[in-house]
Amino acid sequence: MREAFFLFCLCFASVSMSGQLIYQPMGSATTIGSATNIRSLSTGLVNPASAFLMFDDKVFKDDPDGHFRFGIFGPISVGYETGDLDSLSDELDGLESVLDDTDLTYAEALAAQSQYNAFLANAGEEGFVKASVASYVPAFPIIYRHPQWGAFSFDLILAGEAKMQVLDDEIDIIVSGSDVDLETDSSVYSRAALASVFGLGYSNQVWRNQFGSLILGSKLNLTRMKLSRRFSTIENLDQDDDFEESDSFENNYSLDFGMIWLMKNTMFGVRATNINEPTYHYDAIGDDCTNKTGTALINCNAVATFISSGDLTDSGEYVVKRQFSVEASSFLGEGEWSVQSSLDLNGVEDAVDDKYQWFSMSASHFDKSNWLPGLRAGYSKNLSGTKLDYLSFGVTFLQRVTFDVSWALDSVEVDGKNMPRSMFASLGLETAF
Repeated sequence: MREAFFLFCLCFASVSMSGQLIYQPMGSATTIGSATNIRSLSTGLVNPASAFLMFDDKVFKDDPDGHFRFGIFGPISVGYETGDLDSLSDELDGLESVLDDTDLTYAEALAAQSQYNAFLANAGEEGFVKASVASYVPAFPIIYRHPQWGAFSFDLILAGEAKMQVLDDEIDIIVSGSDVDLETDSSVYSRAALASVFGLGYSNQVWRNQFGSLILGSKLNLTRMKLSRRFSTIENLDQDDDFEESDSFENNYSLDFGMIWLMKNTMFGVRATNINEPTYHYDAIGDDCTNKTGTALINCNAVATFISSGDLTDSGEYVVKRQFSVEASSFLGEGEWSVQSSLDLNGVEDAVDDKYQWFSMSASHFDKSNWLPGLRAGYSKNLSGTKLDYLSFGVTFLQRVTFDVSWALDSVEVDGKNMPRSMFASLGLETAF
């Protein structure tokens, strides 16, 4: 059942945990992107220097002990992305059926070979489905700002991703007496990144003159990550007990730095994430076929075939590359109206080898009234990888409840209906500013 395997991938992601190692926008950042907005808590930790700005300077005149800001619930965000291939699930169902058919004539086998070899050639390039999820643990992030010592931030983000893709191999016709069968090593391969990240940050104003102020920040992320792989030939997907699989756990840390130059109605920022480029490792897969039988042996041998062709590696590593980003914002009044943009200066790969380099621009209005909703709209593009374009829209109710959605402009056909190739949605509850 293809539906069962797609559900497997979605569940694989939904129980996973990670932080900045996996791209998944949360809260207002779904619309705003990587830019800091002083009216939105969920953008307050994107740049390590941002936490200092999540407070109104006027409050410290009456309260020298400092102030807290904290999340209440979430935001929790979910997303998906597919390749540029229509009816992937239906085609996989059809291929599995014809591979299991023991009553084929030679003419039927020729027709099926031609049809599904063409499908597999496309599926090897675009046949993938990816699911992701992310959320702050309730009450996080927590930011404390002291009027003299600066701002301290604490966050615990749970998130993750899983990707299923098709590995293609040509279909052969096997004739034995009057029996005609189709054979192929074409397979489904899935990877998931599961981790938990606790972040500890500090930011403070280090210099100020009549033109503006300079804010610096840094952040330490402590990570526990699990990397998993699952593999099965398409013909044997229903035999989930015989999947070829591997799991590995590792602990590591990463360092982020940020800088913001703040003027009366303008803000510029620079950030660098994963400065030390932490490394995580996948355990070996398909390295012990001699002790296996039946379907498990078929899957293990297919893994060896794809390893020899270079489509798979028996083991590997995931290096979290450092990334540099810039941002700029312009706002009116106390930040109620704003226009912001952000740009990643280099692309980086996530744990399932998808590349991201985001450009985002947006406009937003956060009203001081509890009864008028805050609104925001934006555009973003992944300059690497799939290079998809997105439109985004968000709303804040009662200054606390946030809902944002972002969808790709490209579409794909699923069950006869067109749907965006990618979509993210986020819902959360946070303290008011």
